[in-house]
Amino acid sequence: MTIGCAARDQGPEKPNVVLLVIDTLRHDRLSSYGYPHETSPFLDELADAGARFTSAFSPSSWTSPSTAALMTSTYPFQNGVVLNLHSIQLMQTKSIEIDINRIPDEAETLAEMMQRAGYRTYGLADNINVSEAMGFEAGFDFFRTEEYIGAEEIAAIARGLGDELRGLEDPYFLYLHFMDPHVPYHRKQPWFDQFVGERDDVTPEDAAKELLVDPSRPNPVLEVAYDSEIRFLDETLRTLFTDLGLDENTLLVVVGDHGEEFWEHGKVGHGQSLYDELIRVPLFVYGPGCGVPGGRVIDGDASLLDVIPTIAERVGVEPPPKAQGRSFWNAMRTGKKLEERTLYAHLVRKSAEHIGAFDLTLFGVLTPEYKFLHSSRGEKKLFDRAADPGEKQNLSFAKKDVTAEFTKTVKAIEAAGTLFDAESAPVTLDSAQIEHLKALGYID
Repeated sequence: MTIGCAARDQGPEKPNVVLLVIDTLRHDRLSSYGYPHETSPFLDELADAGARFTSAFSPSSWTSPSTAALMTSTYPFQNGVVLNLHSIQLMQTKSIEIDINRIPDEAETLAEMMQRAGYRTYGLADNINVSEAMGFEAGFDFFRTEEYIGAEEIAAIARGLGDELRGLEDPYFLYLHFMDPHVPYHRKQPWFDQFVGERDDVTPEDAAKELLVDPSRPNPVLEVAYDSEIRFLDETLRTLFTDLGLDENTLLVVVGDHGEEFWEHGKVGHGQSLYDELIRVPLFVYGPGCGVPGGRVIDGDASLLDVIPTIAERVGVEPPPKAQGRSFWNAMRTGKKLEERTLYAHLVRKSAEHIGAFDLTLFGVLTPEYKFLHSSRGEKKLFDRAADPGEKQNLSFAKKDVTAEFTKTVKAIEAAGTLFDAESAPVTLDSAQIEHLKALGYID
């Protein structure tokens, strides 16, 4: 990897900025975060050559809320984007029109900020929940959404932009959102067989069976398929990185939008809770010569909301006026631990029986010591983050004073209201899209 990006203190040159979002990617399934199977050799190289954050969190466990938060530096309960297309649980008809959340026009997005900084902006997402109808196109000169066509196809589209990107006089901002390794999982060879051979809990006979997602019964074969998808994407990214010349004059930010549960709390998939396996995500920044020293490992809690302020500081522009995140640029430069603070997470689940009614709302509050979960049904869970990283022992009754303080925090958030007026847009889904959403697990 070459070094070809002028550091900001060496001159006014602005690097190209690439935001790479990998859907449904758990932090602990990457080798750089300690996973024993080699799922991510290329991503590990980038992380080792840049700054890796050991404890980064998404503000939700669904794509639309987490990505809207990433793109606005505001929490879902502040910007009003709280649902995915899973809100159509009962819509089994040939076509249906529904109202979906969208990013408010008033909220300045990352792409709009980059335009303000003099950048040309390009966006390419492989998830139906990151669409123009939901406001994600705001600020992009080029924006395209696909419906899980896969890493190779998305890479080909991105590669097709290469000549245009290289011919620009202005710097560019490129947002790439890959869907792999989201369900439906696929056996990506040769890595699927390789990972099967490395595990003691999967036999070749098990591996040959149909990949069925049964929430009631753990299935390690699904995990192997998930791992093989990560490895497949990693290989695709290695080639794309070279083809687009992203090792030259480029600041690259890599994040997961949320994680995936594999029965740690009795379920599989995502969007059902706010446990760490669903909201703790990988985050690292690569940009040698752009002010990002190699080999940095940054402790302390980071948030996806911090991406906008960090990029803003590097390119020399003010972040959006209502941005809630903090720049971690100085931490990357110095290697110091991030300052302690409180982070939040938010999840709304739609009723499967009553269209138009909210069935469940969850709040998560994280401090350096505790994780607190509070539901609209009155359920409360308190976990000691250091002593109980698996979040198995509920301390809400043993530590009633702490629980009471966190409950006040949640009530204060709810009382404060939103930063923007929530907006929605009508979307008509045809039978093919409904079937696609079923395959993705958004409709039962």
